[in-house]
Amino acid sequence: MTHDRARSTFLLDWNGLDWSRTTLGARPDWPATLQSTADLALGCTFPMAILWGEAHLLLYNGAFSALLGARHAGGLGEPVAVTWPVDEAVTRRVWQGESLTFDNHPCPLTRRGYPEEAYFTLSYSPVRDARGDACGVLVTALETTAQVLAVRRAQTLRHHAEALGEVQTAAALVSLTGTGSAGADVPWLRLHLTPDAEFPEEMRDALNGAQPVTWPCEDPTGQRRPALLVPLDGLVRGETPGAVVLGLNERVPLDDAYRSFLLHFAQQLQATLVRVQSNEHLALHQSLELERGALQAFMEFMEAVGEAADLDTLTRHVAGVVQARYPQATVQVGPAAHPGHADQPGRTALSGGEDAADVSVRLSEPGELLKEARAAQLACGTHPDGVLLTVTLPGAGSWTDRDRTVFQAIGRGLHLALSRAQTVQRLTQDREALSAFMQFTELAADSSDVRTLAARAAGVLRATLPVSSAAYLEQTSSAWIARVVSGVTDAPLVNLIAQGLPLSEPTLGLAVARREATFLEGEAVTGQALPHPYRAVALYPLFPPDAPVGVLGMGSVDRAHWSDRDRAVFQAVGKSFRLALTRAAYLEQIGVQRERLADLNAELGQVIAQAARTLEGPARFLGHWLTNGGGGEGMSAETFDPLTVQDEVSRLTGAARDLKRLAALDTHDLQHELISLRDVFSAAQERSAAAGVTWQVGPLPIVRGDAALLTQAVEVLLGFTLSPTRGVQFVRVHSLDLDHEVRIVIEDDGLGLSSEEASTLFDLTVRSAQRVPLMDGGSLGPVRRVLARQGGWAWAEARLSGATVVLALPKQEDVHAMEALFMDGGNELL
Repeated sequence: MTHDRARSTFLLDWNGLDWSRTTLGARPDWPATLQSTADLALGCTFPMAILWGEAHLLLYNGAFSALLGARHAGGLGEPVAVTWPVDEAVTRRVWQGESLTFDNHPCPLTRRGYPEEAYFTLSYSPVRDARGDACGVLVTALETTAQVLAVRRAQTLRHHAEALGEVQTAAALVSLTGTGSAGADVPWLRLHLTPDAEFPEEMRDALNGAQPVTWPCEDPTGQRRPALLVPLDGLVRGETPGAVVLGLNERVPLDDAYRSFLLHFAQQLQATLVRVQSNEHLALHQSLELERGALQAFMEFMEAVGEAADLDTLTRHVAGVVQARYPQATVQVGPAAHPGHADQPGRTALSGGEDAADVSVRLSEPGELLKEARAAQLACGTHPDGVLLTVTLPGAGSWTDRDRTVFQAIGRGLHLALSRAQTVQRLTQDREALSAFMQFTELAADSSDVRTLAARAAGVLRATLPVSSAAYLEQTSSAWIARVVSGVTDAPLVNLIAQGLPLSEPTLGLAVARREATFLEGEAVTGQALPHPYRAVALYPLFPPDAPVGVLGMGSVDRAHWSDRDRAVFQAVGKSFRLALTRAAYLEQIGVQRERLADLNAELGQVIAQAARTLEGPARFLGHWLTNGGGGEGMSAETFDPLTVQDEVSRLTGAARDLKRLAALDTHDLQHELISLRDVFSAAQERSAAAGVTWQVGPLPIVRGDAALLTQAVEVLLGFTLSPTRGVQFVRVHSLDLDHEVRIVIEDDGLGLSSEEASTLFDLTVRSAQRVPLMDGGSLGPVRRVLARQGGWAWAEARLSGATVVLALPKQEDVHAMEALFMDGGNELL
């Protein structure tokens, strides 16, 4: 009925058209061939069109007008190019007399108000006039859109099913659906599972109806496009595990065929989801069964071992648990009895190595480890002798996943038990080491003598550890000399120690080079050239301040290996020994600083006393003179001698100048900068302008201090050294590197110093009555004050000929580490 109504409407348009206004002219004037062909087309229910004449003027019937859509109104009688695209190569062949057919030809249309995907079988045949010549083209169109889409969608479903067949997990299914398009009819798709945190909230309401609905969703480009939202059924009835969003082909109407295809597509996804979820549930169930078996085996083992910590006991418990689970198995403690393990004994003692608690499980199938049986081995650590247990099951069967989880659970339990045992063992060792450390620390508290400390350390070692002897040796220029020996009874070794061990003795040199505790066992001890009875030796190098390098050692003639306890206790005693030496050095340094501070305070007291004595005479004289206008009662004429008063005033002026200098030194803000003492001495040497003096300057260190003050102090000191009255011709400057300070030694061949002169050279109060020449403005006292303010000191040494002056400055480790980069190399004659 609809078709007839459309045909009637078209006929009204046809008959109502003023053909005289078209290129064809009025209908009565048409050629007979055109008139008959048009009547044929109008009476046909298939879409037909006529391309008349060389201009291809378009005529068509009502069925064809439906294909033109909005372009129908102005198409009749006009050139075909206005309303319908025609391939000129095709029409040319038809004009030449050929008839052509094109099956399922794509013909995009806009017949429903939007660009539409359509397919037709097109037939082109010539229209001939009375003479048989071609005068037009007859086009017959048969729409095949439904058939083309059906075939295409069937292929899409087939390919989709093949792809889903490879999916094994829900995650893989989600990943597959998110990779892009599934074809022209599913340009994009997305699978959402409800357990996912990213499930769109807007979709949850749509799932309540459990029916497919059209839904505007974002496509992969972020644009909102029409889609079909299809809820999916899960394993449990009434439960919706998710939904699939299928993007729609907007050039195809969502008719029943298209909707059926999309639902079929979604059902494939649903079936795959049910399948993979079923497999995952089954795998989870199997995994839980395996874990249950493993947990049961683990609990059985942990209950069996209890508080056991011995490796043999633990291994026997493992054997009992395994034998109870596998009654037909042969359980052997140690490696399997086959040629590959004939010489590998099982481990029977708990080692303290880092990998000792690591337990590995090795399962082998028949023919791998044993010929006709499967075997399981539990090994401790990574060493070849670490096999604890071998389980053998006869027959050709294979180990199951349950077997593997059981053995792995037992292995984990054994690992935990071994770790616990090692922890207990380490705590015991640490406690014993701490006890030895505290014991030696108490013994060393009242002594700083190296040999006394060594004797007490040897006593602690022999009292705490099962060692045969202990000793302390010092390195001299020619040999290793034993200072303390305890428990050495081997006569040849006693004689050898008495004579001194050669410096080339390798074990002592090794310990000193490594600067850490060294433990020697086995061939490393017995293979030495020097004869001795020891099978194990331990050495701890020590570097006492201001004393020779030493080595604390202990040896055992009964044991070939040191246990972890032995090592911990020995290292604790050695460390306590080292700390005692360090403490003694610091105490000694503090004592030196205390003495120097006392000297400075004494000097200040002397300055105050001398200033008081110096001021007393002039003050009395001037007081009486101002009061009485001359000599006072009770004072002799000599007392008021003007020359005497002038001398006292000069002394007063000098003392005031010294005090002013001293005040300036004590209030000066110190700078802390890196100073090259070589540069300081070179600059002072150039400014001294001493002629005929030969200088020998050795390597001088870099120190941190106030460069201006140190330069001033060195210049004042060299002023004394190079004084003409001393007659100096040779000056040697070199440095000494001690543990806590560096010393600069200045030696000359000038006038010598007596003991009194050496001891008072740097005093603030010495100004006359000595052979020591004075610099203008005061003594050498400020030199010591400069050094003292920077943590150092200065002193002179008495000599019959020549003078030796020492400047000491504190050594700082950060500067000392840089010294090698800046130290002057070798002595140099200047």
